[in-house]
Amino acid sequence: GRDLAAARKLLADAGYVDANGDGVLDAPSGDPLALRLIVRNDAKPELLAVLDAIVPDLTEIGVALEVVRQSDDAFNSDWIDTHNFD
Repeated sequence: GRDLAAARKLLADAGYVDANGDGVLDAPSGDPLALRLIVRNDAKPELLAVLDAIVPDLTEIGVALEVVRQSDDAFNSDWIDTHNFD
């Protein structure tokens, strides 16, 4: 099951707080806990469904997750060339 209180406590114990009240936790450095996940458009539907399902779960504990579905060329560019993902 989900234990939101425990998840929030782990993040708080690691120093993450919502310093500006925007609903997204901030690291002690001030950087928001906002992640960018890239996935190919042709990924398995089951994977895409799981990714879509975890976005609201993470939002509940103050973690912003952006799932970016990409063409093969864009994915390869971000994955190999620019490393533009978390």
